[in-house]
Amino acid sequence: MKAKKLLINTLLYILLTAMAAVLCSCTVNVPAVNETPSAGETPVVEIDPTAGQTDHTPQTSGLPTVYITTSTGKDISSKEEYVEAIISVDHMLDQYDLSELTCKLKGHGNTTWRDFGKIKPSYRLKLSEKENLAGIAGAAGKDYVLIANYADLTMLRNYVALSIGKKLTNIEFVPDFRFVNLTVNGKDRGLYLLCTKVKVAESRINIESDSTGKETDTGYLIELDSRASQDDDPYFKIKGTNYSFSVKSDTTSDAQVEYIKNAVTALYEACKTGDRVEVGKLADIDSIVDMFILEEFVKDRDMGFASFYMVKQKGGKIEFCSPWDFDLALGNDQDNPDPDGLITEIKRAFETHPNPFFVFLWEQQWFRDLVNERFAEVKDVIASVIEDYRFMADLLRESNDRNNAIYNVYGKKLFKEPRNFYKELKTYDEHVEFLYNWMKERLEWMEGYFREKAS
Repeated sequence: MKAKKLLINTLLYILLTAMAAVLCSCTVNVPAVNETPSAGETPVVEIDPTAGQTDHTPQTSGLPTVYITTSTGKDISSKEEYVEAIISVDHMLDQYDLSELTCKLKGHGNTTWRDFGKIKPSYRLKLSEKENLAGIAGAAGKDYVLIANYADLTMLRNYVALSIGKKLTNIEFVPDFRFVNLTVNGKDRGLYLLCTKVKVAESRINIESDSTGKETDTGYLIELDSRASQDDDPYFKIKGTNYSFSVKSDTTSDAQVEYIKNAVTALYEACKTGDRVEVGKLADIDSIVDMFILEEFVKDRDMGFASFYMVKQKGGKIEFCSPWDFDLALGNDQDNPDPDGLITEIKRAFETHPNPFFVFLWEQQWFRDLVNERFAEVKDVIASVIEDYRFMADLLRESNDRNNAIYNVYGKKLFKEPRNFYKELKTYDEHVEFLYNWMKERLEWMEGYFREKAS
């Protein structure tokens, strides 16, 4: 009987998936939202997180469904303190099931938690046992992040950026990811992107690090993070600048912090002088080139502000790695909405933060030539991700409709999106088509501009 039921469900899923590619968005009932903008400020969206939610299991698009039940019976209200919980996962098509594994849960993010944590929060998840959660691919581990993508009305910008990162072979330690439906304490919370956590671990960023504090030439994971002083991790600044770096690896001594500070400072100075030989001694230039192409293709406003990672393995060079956090990219940015122009060429402004390493290197003809040569090699790879994006958008249509039934996001000013996003683009299809055309134009512009700047 179970086998027969599974066969019927599987055939039903295949039929629904095929239909998803041709069906238009369905009309849904949405909860009321109050928008209360103040003069000169970003409007604040107030919403009852339980509005429009149901107690039944979301059956959408054949995606895995993640069920979380907290020990308190309440949703997460803090990003500092973990709450004990039970997690289960059901995925009909993959026949992947996870039953009642214990875990810990807390809020995730900085700006997104501050502005959207009471609406649609992102979560940091730590399992009690290593698990390949929801068949996400890659090695099993304990640490995951559930990304809400609240301010991205396609919910696909992080997916696109990480997909490109996976295909650019000189970028190491790109997080694994998979879309899931999420239910917390019996309430449908909508569509999320489940990602592996950027952290040092055997199943995540596998580098040798020394937690005793005795060895300095060991492995380091660091993040360019302007908010580094607000966290508990060790951090340092490059002297004479405002650039802060937090140390995310097992660093326990001042000597270790001083060691990696000196290494990053030396790279900063080498990039500033533009000496290719010296830069090559200190860093993996291929990783810098690939990350430059990725960050500029998505036009990431925060590449010199936060969520920009570098790794130095024991006895090795600094590598740029682990791309992360792209919901305010790919045109979803009121300050940089157009598919032309480089973030790297923008003078540092209050809201847009060019990466200092890229700014210095882009002034050098040898670096421009390397970027042009590499872009010619990978432009078709990026183009393939753009085409795959449309297929994924169709597969997510039903889940996105359910998500909008919960949060009622279209036609609202949510965060830092351009005016036309909420004044003109009123449906999922319109947002999907806008992003598709934006990426096509961006790719074409970059090809011409890089060729123009090459020798």
